[in-house]
Formats: sequence, structure tokens, C-alpha cells
Amino acid sequence: MGRKVFIGVALILIVGLTACRGEAPVEIGAAHQAWIDAPLDGARVPPGATLPVMAHGSMPGGVTRMELLVDGEPVTDLQVVTLAEGLQEGRGTWTPPGEGTFRLRVRATGADGATATSAAVRVIVGGVVPEEDVTPTSTPEPEGATVTPTPTLSPTPTPTPITPTPTATPVTPTPTPT
Repeated sequence: MGRKVFIGVALILIVGLTACRGEAPVEIGAAHQAWIDAPLDGARVPPGATLPVMAHGSMPGGVTRMELLVDGEPVTDLQVVTLAEGLQEGRGTWTPPGEGTFRLRVRATGADGATATSAAVRVIVGGVVPEEDVTPTSTPEPEGATVTPTPTLSPTPTPTPITPTPTATPVTPTPTPT
């Protein structure tokens, strides 16, 4: 009995953990895709550091070229190696030109001439404060403007004691002879 219960619980855990994957698996070669594995988004590096760049591309027919784009401009080609049919890896290095925040992307070109560009990875070089992609949520007040708060009344509840009043007529018990 104990062995059957153990096997049942183990199967439930395996199925449950398998179903908990947060992202769908990448279908190799099914679509034009490119992504950067290194550096990670938000990486901070000292000035003069040379960064290893690793990316992947997946396309029908395979990827024939991978370019590293920095702030939208191509800076170098990555060395492309085939890992599986339709899945290639690009490797290379990049040395930032100075301090600042840079956005790296990889553009993969397929055998059919189609391209796919990865999401941007932000790299922060030196002690600069990173530039945030923030949209203001409020409009600043013009200089010299005076803000006057408007009072609003909010009633304060006062507790009132409740006295119970009987609503039923009392029944007097009548004795029965035995």
C-alpha cells in the first residue's frame, strides 16, 4: 500500500511541476527568432571592459549571419555555429566606447534572407545612473502656481446602544398530574 501511494504522489508532483513552466518552449526552426543570452539586461561593467556576447537564432533553413547592434547601429558580426538544424549560436565580444548606457540587440539573417532582431539588452558602463524608459504619470505644476486644498466633510459615526425589547408573550408552564 505504501509503495502505491508513494508512486501516485510522485506522479502527481512530476505532472504538476511539468505544467508549471512559465514560458512556452522555443520551436527550433519554426519561426524567425533571435535572442541574447549574454550579457544580461541591466549588466553593469567598468569602463574599458570587454564583454562576451552570446546569442541564438532560430529560423527555417538556419541562420547564416548574426550582427551585434549597439543603440541601433551594427558594430560587429558574431561567429555563427550550428547547434541543431534551424538553431544557431552567435559568439563574439564588444568593448564599450566609454561610459554610458547602451542597448544591445542581435540581428539574425536566415538562409532565405529574412531577418529577426532580438529584444534590447541594456548595459551600463561605469558609474553612470542608468537611463530609465519612463513615461511621466503626472503633469508638473507651472512655476508660481498655488495649490489650495478644498476641505471635504466626512461624517464621523456615533455609536448608539441598542436595548433589546421582548416581542413574544411568555408561556407559563402548566403542571400535569402523574
